[in-house]
Amino acid sequence: RAAQFQEEVKSRKAELDAVTNAKKFIQDSSASSLVSVSFVQVSSSSSSSDGTSVEAVAAANAASGALKQLRGLARTTGSLALAQLASRASAAMRYALAGQGTARGAAALKDPFAKVKSMITNMVSKLEKEKQADMQQKAFCDKEMAQSTKSKESKEDEVSVLTTRLETTSAQVARLQEELKTLAKELRDTAQSQVEMDRI
Repeated sequence: RAAQFQEEVKSRKAELDAVTNAKKFIQDSSASSLVSVSFVQVSSSSSSSDGTSVEAVAAANAASGALKQLRGLARTTGSLALAQLASRASAAMRYALAGQGTARGAAALKDPFAKVKSMITNMVSKLEKEKQADMQQKAFCDKEMAQSTKSKESKEDEVSVLTTRLETTSAQVARLQEELKTLAKELRDTAQSQVEMDRI
């Protein structure tokens, strides 16, 4: 059980580290995409040849990189929670980028990772709560183990005392049985002597 608990703690720490790295990557990607947009953008209505705005292209590129990073972290750590987060983040980005010509899409382009950041923040807080709960459980288990060990040692001492007492009593019983045999023999000898004296 202790090994399983240690493995869970190690896994949770890896998930927390991976989510923190993903959050950092997304923040860095978000900032760099906005910088690249500001250098490329000539006017707010600029667009590519297929009608897609420069902001949308930059946001899509940043989203793609961030999602690849998140999926890679999920594969590396083998974390189901990270894989689910990557899937939700992918759906949120598709949803945000799909509405690029609408007011919703314009708001999404201002911070294309807002939804993903909130998902990661929620996951980090959830993992931290789970870590705290695990630490409380570990503290409880350590306390109970210490008490059990102390109780076990106390019982072992008691067993040792009782075993010694039993051995001493067994030795006394054996000694008394020998004395009883000796006294019985002496009594028979005395009785026989008395019978012989009575004949004389």
